[in-house]
Amino acid sequence: MEAAADGSVEDGKMFLASKGIHLDEMDRTREEAMHKLVSSTIGVPSERITSLDQSLVANQSLIFEDVINDTFSVCRDMFMERANEVSDVAWADSEDKCLSIIGRFISANTSRRVPTSSASAITADKPSRDRLVRYSDTIRKTANPDDLPALLRAAGGADVAQLWSVVRAVCENTERRSTPGLNAHSMAELTRAVRGSLEHHFMLHMRSAVRGLVGSGSTGVDEIVSEYISTLKLPQGVEVSGGEATWVHAYLLLRCGATKECVAFLRSQKSRVSTTLVEAAESVCRSGGWAELNEALVTEWSTFGAGCQDPYKKAVYAILGRIDPKFSQTSVAPTLSDHIWVRLAALDRTDIVSELEKLRAYFDRYGESYFTAGSKSARLWHHILLCTLQFERAVISLAENPATVPDAAHIAVVLAHWNLLKTGQGAGRVACADGAGVDLAELLARLGSQLAPLNAEAAVEYFRFLEAMDDKARYGATLIAQSPKPELFIAAWSAPQADRKAFTTTAKALPRDVCRRVLVGAGERMTDSRPADAVRAFEAAGHWVGAFDLLSRIIFGVLAIDGPERVEAKRLATTCVERARSTQLTAAEAQARAGTLTMLAILDALTKITRSECMAALAVLDDLAILPTGAGPAPASFGQTMAKLHPAVQESVPVMVAAVTDCIDALWSHSGADGQTQLQRRVAHLLLAIGQGAEAAKEVKARLVQFSAAI
Repeated sequence: MEAAADGSVEDGKMFLASKGIHLDEMDRTREEAMHKLVSSTIGVPSERITSLDQSLVANQSLIFEDVINDTFSVCRDMFMERANEVSDVAWADSEDKCLSIIGRFISANTSRRVPTSSASAITADKPSRDRLVRYSDTIRKTANPDDLPALLRAAGGADVAQLWSVVRAVCENTERRSTPGLNAHSMAELTRAVRGSLEHHFMLHMRSAVRGLVGSGSTGVDEIVSEYISTLKLPQGVEVSGGEATWVHAYLLLRCGATKECVAFLRSQKSRVSTTLVEAAESVCRSGGWAELNEALVTEWSTFGAGCQDPYKKAVYAILGRIDPKFSQTSVAPTLSDHIWVRLAALDRTDIVSELEKLRAYFDRYGESYFTAGSKSARLWHHILLCTLQFERAVISLAENPATVPDAAHIAVVLAHWNLLKTGQGAGRVACADGAGVDLAELLARLGSQLAPLNAEAAVEYFRFLEAMDDKARYGATLIAQSPKPELFIAAWSAPQADRKAFTTTAKALPRDVCRRVLVGAGERMTDSRPADAVRAFEAAGHWVGAFDLLSRIIFGVLAIDGPERVEAKRLATTCVERARSTQLTAAEAQARAGTLTMLAILDALTKITRSECMAALAVLDDLAILPTGAGPAPASFGQTMAKLHPAVQESVPVMVAAVTDCIDALWSHSGADGQTQLQRRVAHLLLAIGQGAEAAKEVKARLVQFSAAI
């Protein structure tokens, strides 16, 4: 759907989910009810919400997010009421149109998009969140990674069972490779393992379908197949003789992997089956399920194949003789798994690389949208990628959706352990720059950003899947930055190994220099969103330049605020300054510390002004020796003085000048002639200094000129 192309539908879903509206829990409704919801919420007549474009034009100036926040309490009730009014129109179109409108309003009328790749995206999706918790519990409790395929398949649940079945099959039915990558031999081996998985699940499907139809004793494959055939509505053209559909029976035996049973069955049907076909079946059985081009079978088929109407007979000849009789795959292979199996069964293992490339190109011609449009499962495309051994593409595709990042990460971990996944550096992307691998560290970092808010301790366990120290440092930094309690990690990784907290057992072996990189990286990630925590991370890492520079910025941000923010900024900076006293600082660190001390003094002066302690405030500012005091000769090199200041101090000069003028204004009427003269000299010197090129102070020049004229 076009509306979904830019992510607006997902934006709408995520916004509503963050407010407690989960559309998958609601009854289906029609487009009219959706328009009523949007109309009621944003205050636009329903008839005007006839298209996305009209609704946007009608509300260009509307701050939608604010309105929906204000009216949300009634919005949910209205939605639930109207969702139950009607149900006669397909849900998908109306749902996506409404969500698209909501998502577009949010992104068009606010300064930010609703986040779709952060931790909030996963926590808003309860099934995905629950699956993530199950995955992490499994990782935490499993010491041997060889046990993970089966255990993680169980943790993944029904939504991704097909994907994990393929992963488990390729891992447990092949030898672990010594190096990543696939050659022709391993491709053939893995393809057979995938076929085995598809055959196993089809057998389970048949058993389930005939449960209650067969006896309670030992049930053979032939009996199950016979009963399963009785449940099918066979297409026209199927040959039935003596009440038995020979070719349907033979095909289903092949489909469930019962090759030996298929040979025995064909032998028992000598009156209907040629010796050539039986020999072809025996050859497939001896080769472990691989068919070879059988010239005798091709010749036999050419004599009567044109008149054959039984699609199952055509399928049996196609599979056993690797010939292509153009049988109806919709009749024989109604599901995607059936279709994949038929295609895999026809591959030539002597040219498996070329054959797989052709098969991949075949599915690519249809594309992902063909297999997922209108489907209840969005995982069909990923299933195709895994079945055709495109492991990197499958992982990267799964990682594109925040809800399936946990699946992508855990599948990648397992495949990487078996050396079935190419890994490398992705420069901030899951896909490597060369497009041929997966950046496992980046993928686990995304997983950690979702898991850390839920269970920070469990997130630590994933360190063991990263080998390179750079990757470990990157992952650790993400954990701290995303954790709701970063102080736990900061304390753990700033302590000696022997003293690290119990929950960091997996990460205890991190060398001190890597721990420092973890903390510095975390501080850089938290600088804008959680500056106080960033300072603590920098301080714990001994990154004093980073800590003091950030503290100076924090203080600058509260200079104009007379409230608890000032108190907290002062406390944070004072504590850091005191802790640094026992450290031998480098020249750069000492300079950064001096900048923070200057900012603290400016903050102190402003605090004194708010208390009407103007003389004391001027004394503090004069001690900084930054602005002219009016005493002595006029300043001759104020521009050079400015250039030497810390950037945060330079930015604070206008605030300092304004503070001085406030003090002069307050002191003027209470000063004698000498005092007023001194104040006038101070103003004159300030004007002179600004005229010398103090760029940061030019914005207050007009105020100074007016003030000078007034006094």
